[in-house]
Amino acid sequence: ILTVPMLVYLLNVEPKTAIVTSFVVVGISSLMALIPHARRRSVCWKSGLVFGLSGMLGAFAGGRLAAHFSSDLLMSLFGLISLSTGLLMLRRHKGQADADAKMEPISVCPLKVPYLRVLFDGFFVGGLTGMVGVGGGFLIVPALTLLVGLPMHGAVGTSLLIIVMNALAGLAGYSQHAALDVPLTMIVTAGALVGSGLG
Repeated sequence: ILTVPMLVYLLNVEPKTAIVTSFVVVGISSLMALIPHARRRSVCWKSGLVFGLSGMLGAFAGGRLAAHFSSDLLMSLFGLISLSTGLLMLRRHKGQADADAKMEPISVCPLKVPYLRVLFDGFFVGGLTGMVGVGGGFLIVPALTLLVGLPMHGAVGTSLLIIVMNALAGLAGYSQHAALDVPLTMIVTAGALVGSGLG
């Protein structure tokens, strides 16, 4: 949600090039961030792999489908998805805060994974990721917490695994119709790694 607008509106990169660049930047930085989460055992591997494999199919399909849309339409879809997700995150059910306060600690990973739901959600989120380069943690974390039932710290760690998988598939889907600016990608990736380390 940050990389594509930064490349397009601050660096004047063509939108499809910005999207393919974001796959590399976000994929590598997420892979680096995944390591400490894995060491803390806050990654639900089973849920993440099922969600991620389904998401990879969606991301590859979305990346190929994007070839048929104009850059302006892709950026409009990007904005619409970002706005919709932001509004959903602002909306809270009545009494949700009280319920959160009373909730007892639970394990990071659920004992039972709702596979059909995870497969569907993974494919849907992956499709959005592959098409417009959006769908990192800001889409995956709510999906894992609200639909899969992971606690927040488990959802954050697991989302990093899924982001890496989706970025790889989205990059493959875009590879036939979008050029990758290698020097720019290396510079932005280096900056993202330093920034994420400091963060």
